Amino acid sequence: MPSPPITSLADLRAARADLERRIEERQRELGPDDPALADDLRDLGRLAHELRDLNDAAALLERARKLHSAAFGDNHPEVAVTVHTPPVGDGDRRAII
Repeated sequence: MPSPPITSLADLRAARADLERRIEERQRELGPDDPALADDLRDLGRLAHELRDLNDAAALLERARKLHSAAFGDNHPEVAVTVHTPPVGDGDRRAII
């Protein structure tokens, strides 16, 4: 079942905290360089951008891109999704590139 839409700053912060906890747990299980973390890192980067934490957003999106690229190669669709998906609620990617 999909998550309910995020409607407030408090919701964004709570979603970020939940996702950070999930990533930490998965890193302990899988290791920090497992490609299975890439989608969650991409989502966390999008949340960080929505919260205007642009430096963190850029670092998280770059880490997700590197994990996808290492696992699948630079020309794989997952790499393209990570590079070209606009952040949540904001079509202007220039701030995170």
